[in-house]
Amino acid sequence: MRLHRPVQALALGMKQLDPENLSQRLPVQYDQEELKDIACGINAHLERVEQFMARERALLDQASHEFRTPIAVISGALDVLARQALPACAAPPIQRMRATVDNLTEIMVALLYLSREPMSSAPDDPVELDRLLPDLVKDHQHLLDGKPVQFSVHIHQTLCLQVPEAMLRIAIGNLLRNAAENTYDGTITVRLKDGVLSVTDSGEGFDTAQASLHYLSLLRNSTRAGTGKGLGLFLVRRICERFRWTLTLESMPTPGTRAELDFRTRLVQYR
Repeated sequence: MRLHRPVQALALGMKQLDPENLSQRLPVQYDQEELKDIACGINAHLERVEQFMARERALLDQASHEFRTPIAVISGALDVLARQALPACAAPPIQRMRATVDNLTEIMVALLYLSREPMSSAPDDPVELDRLLPDLVKDHQHLLDGKPVQFSVHIHQTLCLQVPEAMLRIAIGNLLRNAAENTYDGTITVRLKDGVLSVTDSGEGFDTAQASLHYLSLLRNSTRAGTGKGLGLFLVRRICERFRWTLTLESMPTPGTRAELDFRTRLVQYR
């Protein structure tokens, strides 16, 4: 009994540690040296985790700031080109460059946001996803140019989320982009229903049992020239972790791939 209560207290302290609060530590005032050593060891580990996360956030913050100047220069140059009397054949590459700059800007915004402490952000204004979704689909329509593919949008509800609009745009935009880039014929169905957004394509798909391997492969290949799929999915995963959304990928070889974002933990208004 003499040892049982302190062990229970230590176990309770460990259960009460909040993963969102990296500065938390366990009390070390125990008469038993063994329990004191355990508590000190856990605190030392928590200290290392906090330092690691601080370094990661500092790196993300620095990297996103370094992006700003070259992105602004390229964006300004594209604005100048857009005002010039250029031949019609110049329009498609300029459009692709503009889309790339916009994508890099989104990545920079995401890195800046994710580099902050979760508790340090001010409350966000509600975003009406049912109003935003058609605009997002329209923004990605150019990815289907030259292919017999179309978006089909079905909105079954009004839905408000108290999150930064930029984070919603990045998360949903990446799912739309992945579907568009991997579908060569058919329909990409975008559906908002019961607090869940689904993007279902008619692409090649992959075996459900290999879904996790497919996801990890995309992450490993994120630096390969010409693709941003790995980094895009990485950002989606980090955004989902921040807001406690659920991201699921389901696929079979014949019907294609289905990606779902479950927002029900962060709903402000839903009907």
